[in-house]
Amino acid sequence: MGDTSVLTVQNYELMVIFLHDIGEAAINKELDELRKYISSNGGEVLNEDAWGIRDMSYRIKKQDKGYYYILSFSLDTLKLGEMQRALVINPTVVRSLITKLPLKFVFRTFAEYQEEEEKAQALKEEAKREKEAKKNQSGPGPRTPRFEKSERKGKPETKTYTPAAKPDAQQSAPRGEVKKAEVAVEEPKKVEKKTKKAAPSKVKLEEVDAKLKSIIDDPDITL
Repeated sequence: MGDTSVLTVQNYELMVIFLHDIGEAAINKELDELRKYISSNGGEVLNEDAWGIRDMSYRIKKQDKGYYYILSFSLDTLKLGEMQRALVINPTVVRSLITKLPLKFVFRTFAEYQEEEEKAQALKEEAKREKEAKKNQSGPGPRTPRFEKSERKGKPETKTYTPAAKPDAQQSAPRGEVKKAEVAVEEPKKVEKKTKKAAPSKVKLEEVDAKLKSIIDDPDITL
């Protein structure tokens, strides 16, 4: 039966904040004590990264600044509790936090995080500039000021009406009216023709006079 203690070894990450005014030598001494504890208990220091003195989000133990240090390591879970208790009672430690790392965790330094953040910010600003450039190229459409709209609502537009020239009566009149007009013009002509027929011509009167004279002069006719 094999040793089961290997199965309890896990990978962890420690973020520890030291007092920023204790000096570099005191901080290095505290870090050496942590390394010795890990190695003496069958663990191993995997990665380290010093973040340096940074502002804290809020005051802790009357401190608004601290010296940040990151340490990733492997350690038996049974020995982890003792390490946490030692950090809590240490007067040089402002705050500490130990988290369990996933199996595929990739350690990155503070400089790498900062570089990644700067790249993301640069891409964001570039996308913003491109958006503004496209907006300036297209330009906003024409807009009517509000005061012009109100004037149009209050004063409706007046349209001037120009009557068209009257067409010729014969061209614009319907067909029935045209026929009536033609009849009205022709009727006096018909009357004149009738009167001419009724009135005796000069030639016919002379013939009648001649016949009457011959009758008067005829000796066989007694009057």
